[in-house]
Amino acid sequence: DETATVDFSDAVRVHHPGGVRSELLTVYAVVNTLILNLPEVSAVKILIEGREVSTLAGHIALEDPLNADMLLIR
Repeated sequence: DETATVDFSDAVRVHHPGGVRSELLTVYAVVNTLILNLPEVSAVKILIEGREVSTLAGHIALEDPLNADMLLIR
């Protein structure tokens, strides 16, 4: 499997500033960094405290592994 799993503490949610754009940039900073720098990784699954979560701050779906979003780095 070419999916990397990233497990954050709940602090990432508690201290997140919120908002669609902020959440988008937070999630894809992690996803794009891993996928673009590790050739063996093609998707990233984000967990909080070892558990699947629906979103980080209410906007970006995290149930499924995410692929890089190249539009954010243009």
